[in-house]
Amino acid sequence: MDFVAFETFSENDALPSPQPTLSLPLKSNIENLSAKFTNFKEFKNLLKNNLTEGRVEDNSESELADKYAKLSLQLLEDSSKESPNLQNDGIISEKSRSDALSIRLSRALNPNIGDTRMRELFTILESKIIDNPQLIDSGIDGSLARKKLRGEVETDLIKINSSHLSDYARPIRNLKYLGDRLHALEALVSETNSLLIGDSLATSDLRREKAQFMVEKTSINLKKALLVTFRQKFTLNEYEQFLLNSNEINADFFEALKRAEGINESCSVLLALDNPELGNKIMSKTSALINKANEKIITFCSKSLSNTHSFNNKERLSVLHLCLHQLKQKPDQLLVIINAFVQSRSSALLEDFNLQVSGHESMDLSNIDDSRPVYFSSHDPVRFTTDLLAYVHSSAANESEMISGLLKSEEYSSSTSDDVVNKIMVSLTNPIKAKIEEVITVEPKLSILYQIFNVLELYLVMFNKNMHARILSHSIEEGMELIRQKFKILLSSRLSAIQESNSAKLDLSSDLQPPEWIIEYYSDLLPIIDKMHTSTILGMSREGHEKFLELITDRPIEIFYEHLKSVSDSFNKREKMLFKLNFLDLIVSKIIPLSLLGDKMLEINHTINDLSHHLEEIQFQTLLSDCLLTDHYNVMNMICPVDEEFAEASLYSAVTESRLFQRDNILSLDEKIQSVIPSALLDIQSNLMKLNNPLIVNEIITSSSLRFLRFYKLLREVAQNYVDECSFTWSDYEVATLLGASQNDLIHN
Repeated sequence: MDFVAFETFSENDALPSPQPTLSLPLKSNIENLSAKFTNFKEFKNLLKNNLTEGRVEDNSESELADKYAKLSLQLLEDSSKESPNLQNDGIISEKSRSDALSIRLSRALNPNIGDTRMRELFTILESKIIDNPQLIDSGIDGSLARKKLRGEVETDLIKINSSHLSDYARPIRNLKYLGDRLHALEALVSETNSLLIGDSLATSDLRREKAQFMVEKTSINLKKALLVTFRQKFTLNEYEQFLLNSNEINADFFEALKRAEGINESCSVLLALDNPELGNKIMSKTSALINKANEKIITFCSKSLSNTHSFNNKERLSVLHLCLHQLKQKPDQLLVIINAFVQSRSSALLEDFNLQVSGHESMDLSNIDDSRPVYFSSHDPVRFTTDLLAYVHSSAANESEMISGLLKSEEYSSSTSDDVVNKIMVSLTNPIKAKIEEVITVEPKLSILYQIFNVLELYLVMFNKNMHARILSHSIEEGMELIRQKFKILLSSRLSAIQESNSAKLDLSSDLQPPEWIIEYYSDLLPIIDKMHTSTILGMSREGHEKFLELITDRPIEIFYEHLKSVSDSFNKREKMLFKLNFLDLIVSKIIPLSLLGDKMLEINHTINDLSHHLEEIQFQTLLSDCLLTDHYNVMNMICPVDEEFAEASLYSAVTESRLFQRDNILSLDEKIQSVIPSALLDIQSNLMKLNNPLIVNEIITSSSLRFLRFYKLLREVAQNYVDECSFTWSDYEVATLLGASQNDLIHN
């Protein structure tokens, strides 16, 4: 906006209009000032207030100044209203006059000013304004000061823009130089193109011939490649044919065989052609080579497997592995080879077994292993059985190791190797069974049979843990069962011989001691049973165990009773009972340490107790008979049982009716008792002197004496109560003392 000097302004003059903006399309930052200064309207109001409140120096000047200010404010308001239209017109004119250079200059000379930069600019402008207060003067001085400030700002702006444009001087020079070079290059390219066009026209025939030759070369190379590929895929070379026709088998042989089989498979493509004659010829030729190679493989496997010493040759063993791997693709042929091998190994193993267990006079011992032959132990059945089973166990381990090395685990499953070993070891089942049965059959001693049984039991556990020897466990179990039966047969036959033996019957002497045969019988049998730690004898079933116990206890007792019965005329009733007690007591003393015979011991103890009570009854009746008290005991027992605890003298008042309880009879009884009782204890002891068990003797003496004392006490009370002026001479305590009973026994009785 141009300013008019106040001195030259008159009332008739009109204010000049603002000059148009520069033609450069520079985006002014002034239009953003209104947004940054929100108090611009307040600034105008403040300006109005300052103008109205200003001091007027003189009337004429104040009126002129007032008019000047009003016109200025009105112009500002009009310009603010017309600014959108003017701006649109300016934009249209700018677009019409803008070009590429003006746009670049506008970007370079009028960049976007940020708040920080704006603050710096106003700080610089503030330094110019602060020292010049005349800028806000509405007079001539203020107008001049503002013009001057504007000139300074424009000068600074020109300097700044000049410094910016100077930075582009060198790039402009370089661009001009580059433009000259480009014009020269364009001229050179035009010249080169014209030369190339001329050369192309001159060599067109040569290029056509070359293209023809290249097509022919490609066709020839394709035919050559097809022929080479066909030869490689459908024919064998001379070396491969030589390998398949020769007798040598190695790794190259199997490579050639694999390639021949591949050619046969590939011939299916040739057979699908319209003329399959070529495919048939190739297949017939390769098939003949393959069949010949397979026959060589089968022959080699048969020879190698029949001779196990060849396994020590690593090279031959590796070739054998390759042959078996090749035959794995043909299960039928492989099965034939394996069966032949199993048969061969079974025969060899059986032959070696026979040599081990039987031997031969002309046998070369150097061909046998370093281990001691089994037949060397034939004089010792236990050692022979141990060596036999040890040999079988080692043979199973050797066969398993050999088969595992022959049939590699990565090519064959473990079940295949196990099946082959089991088939080989089955051949020893019957020979082992027969040899064990032979040893057991001829052995008559129970102790040796038990040792053999322990050996069989041990190796049964070992065989069950070995997968390949497990198949022979049945033979060992049959041998163990045979020993159990042999035990029963030996014991039964021995008892039968004793039963029929006259010497055994004559062995029942008057000393009433058990016969010698029962001692010998138990001396052979019971030490064996004492060594057993199983729940049943020899691991028998519960039923078999019970039957075997009968041979140990019941059967000998029956035989003894039968023998005693046969000589019953030689012994009285008491001696027979003492004989039985001594016999049963001997059996109990022998079997009491044996846990397996615990139940039988209880049964025999019950029998001993029954016999003891019976003998006690006999001794009691003997004592009554010696004292002439049998009839009195029977009469009182008819009235009320004498042995009952509730029996007392008041219950026997009816005895007065019997003649036995008269005064004379009682006095005679008293005399008889006084003559018998002093020697009664000695008589009882002499009667039981041949009874071996002192506990049973003491029990019989004590029990019979106490029964007699109880009856004597009751009889004495009855005589005192129901027989006039009659009483027994000895008191209860005196009779008890004479019979060897203590005072405590009498009190408890």
